[in-house]
Amino acid sequence: MATTAKEMWPTTRESLHNRVTRPSGIPRVALATTVLALLIVACTSGDTTSPGGQPPGDTSGDTVANCVAGQYQAGLTASTDLAGGFYVDPQGGSHRGGLYDTGLNTRPPEIDAVRPTVTAVNNVIGVAVLGGSTIRNIADSLFAAVQRDPIKNRFITTANGGISGKRMDSWADPASSAWQGFANALTSAGIQPSQLRVVLVMDIQSAEAGTFEGEVAQNATWMDNTVSNIRTKYPSVQIVYLTSHHYVGYSGDPVIKEPLAYWNAWSVQRVVRRRAGTANPWTVVGAYVWANGLGSDRILGGIPGRSDGVEYACGDFQAVGGSAGVHMIAGGAVKATNDFMKFLHSDASTIWYR
Repeated sequence: MATTAKEMWPTTRESLHNRVTRPSGIPRVALATTVLALLIVACTSGDTTSPGGQPPGDTSGDTVANCVAGQYQAGLTASTDLAGGFYVDPQGGSHRGGLYDTGLNTRPPEIDAVRPTVTAVNNVIGVAVLGGSTIRNIADSLFAAVQRDPIKNRFITTANGGISGKRMDSWADPASSAWQGFANALTSAGIQPSQLRVVLVMDIQSAEAGTFEGEVAQNATWMDNTVSNIRTKYPSVQIVYLTSHHYVGYSGDPVIKEPLAYWNAWSVQRVVRRRAGTANPWTVVGAYVWANGLGSDRILGGIPGRSDGVEYACGDFQAVGGSAGVHMIAGGAVKATNDFMKFLHSDASTIWYR
């Protein structure tokens, strides 16, 4: 067992004298310096790393939320508000707004034509979220709301499969440890693999391409591979809902920042189009949770970041830490939960929920 700092550091001048005898001819200052160095080495010679591999209390990777510049991102309009219009990316490309590639927020008929009927397996409809820590934080709030919801189907059992540190590229890899974490979440929730019927996916990763096409194409590939992995590992899944990532304008992370999350809606569009007309699993757009910060006036309670009144303040996110401005805290998670609950209550495909 490593010696503690309390045990190593003498508390009185007398105890120091008793522990170290100064050989003749060695100046006191030199001796004191030597003793100090030895004590520092001794205090750090044990296991000083946390389970995550960093020294306890290490803040070397910490960032601070960008609370001023993050209030609004000029030129970005929520996809749901852009239905019938177009988004022009920084490279000059023009892209249809709306949740689907038709430019509308409603599902195309060829997709709805093969919508499955979700059924319980041994009186269980297993519903899980899948993604990283951003969806995990939201799911804690979401599933608490589901538990309180008087209209939910009594067969629903939920599992929080948001795995910290696992971004979209991890889920695209069938051998990633993320999948074991997901399996553990199902087990903890009491959901057998054959009982998993619905998966809500939200995650993101930077391709570090720096362009709309580079980021959207790579995230679409990761997302599509993730759906394929769900199909292979959990063939019982009937529906996958893809949610584009929430606002990260306040991010202190130099990699995960806007417009990356905003662009994620077009990655979702592409994956849904690739899988249109198939139901193995049926893959469609889920709840939309992105809103442009505080809106163009940058005032809380003023012009909202989305036309339905939703806006995100800096205080809705973690202020300091490795995911400052990215991870939602309680206030932000409740807002995202409201979007998910509206979707579960109103979308024609979520009849299994109510």
